[in-house]
Amino acid sequence: MVAGQRQTNHREPIVNVGNVTQADARALYELVIWSSHICDERFDLRDSVSTHVYQVMRYT
Repeated sequence: MVAGQRQTNHREPIVNVGNVTQADARALYELVIWSSHICDERFDLRDSVSTHVYQVMRYT
């Protein structure tokens, strides 16, 4: 594999946590909550996305 290239066949987060600030994570979380109000409940992403955002916030 070429240096700097990422494998995509595993569950490693795409976000490089070193480049994400607490404010970025909070803004993303708020966007997910806001968007859930205009989406059908079948497409509710709050649980899955907010879990990942929370993990990002913990490490920033």
